[in-house]
Amino acid sequence: MAYVHHRTLYGESVGDLILARVRDDHERFLAGPVRPGEAGVEQLLPGVHEVVEVVGPALRAVLAGEMSVAKAGRLLPGWDAGATLDRWLTVVFGPDAPRRLPDRELRSPLPVPDRSPWRLDTDPALNRFDWQELLQPVRIGSGDTPDEFRRAYLDFLDRDLTWARHGNLDNPYKASVDGVWRDLRQVVSHAVDGGGLSADSHRRFLDRHRRWQNKLAGGTAPVVMAKIRALVEHGVLDVSAGPGATVLLDEEGGRFVLHGPGTSLRAPLDALLDARVHPFDAARDIRPLYRNLVDRDLARLWRNTTPGQEDFTPGFLDLDDRSRPIGRDGRPVEPVTVLGPAAAARATYQFSALRPHHNDVVMRDLVVWLDGFWAAYDAAPVTPAHR
Repeated sequence: MAYVHHRTLYGESVGDLILARVRDDHERFLAGPVRPGEAGVEQLLPGVHEVVEVVGPALRAVLAGEMSVAKAGRLLPGWDAGATLDRWLTVVFGPDAPRRLPDRELRSPLPVPDRSPWRLDTDPALNRFDWQELLQPVRIGSGDTPDEFRRAYLDFLDRDLTWARHGNLDNPYKASVDGVWRDLRQVVSHAVDGGGLSADSHRRFLDRHRRWQNKLAGGTAPVVMAKIRALVEHGVLDVSAGPGATVLLDEEGGRFVLHGPGTSLRAPLDALLDARVHPFDAARDIRPLYRNLVDRDLARLWRNTTPGQEDFTPGFLDLDDRSRPIGRDGRPVEPVTVLGPAAAARATYQFSALRPHHNDVVMRDLVVWLDGFWAAYDAAPVTPAHR
């Protein structure tokens, strides 16, 4: 993500420099083993930072007239500083931004606007990739009030909608999310599907990484977010509790109380609706169909079993390659086929990835199911009732 972010911001020349710098670290990381408690990012990000910490200040010096473009380019072997400056100006200010000086050896300040129409920082050394900022874009400071958080939330929505209009080809923040979390969905599915992860990793994947994917790249369309923003602005939707809100019970008053620990909000509620989309679990589903299949031994829950680790049973049904549930006796149940969330043990269903002319697992399962259906239909004896 850091590579895509800075390549989008600074252009191909800087992207090539980053790849060259981290290539050896990347090979060592793949060869492993990773030391206990050490994430791969700790081995790979320093190389990215080494390049960016030269490029950003050098461009700042060029804009201030303190360094020529040619001299800046000599700071890193193979760096095209002129192309990088052009790219940065285009990303931050748009295609009509002032161009670099034609004489690369001339030192003269290059006037640039005070503000970016895309709400990007106008200092070339900033707009840095920040993973925590992506996960927590609205921060609560000590002593923030509900109204202060509400204003910060509205400002975040304004900025995010602006970045969405900027697009994933020119906005470094949107590019880093789209270029990894969306474009690599099929790669992730290939690694996870069919029990590709150990039990501990699968548990962590569903609990953490799938939530990140939904938050960063599988979210609501900009037009819907604009509607949500309008509801917040006009007081119809109240977000002032902030993150980490909890619901308490006022036993004396017989009401619920919403408590925002970050904003100190305490608001009485007349009704409470649990509007979260819960993960699928056949044994706990409110509809009796899946529970009955399991209780009557017509289906069983898929289990990820890894030596030395606690078994993981996420709640999906155990299916064969024709989407038929496997009964308690280990044999597939012929008359039944299962598609959708209940089948996610065998395949990581990401319905947001469905697009025409793409080899998506959902479409493949549907085709296999249809082929089986028509084969069974053709093989069935014709009776007067069928005529």
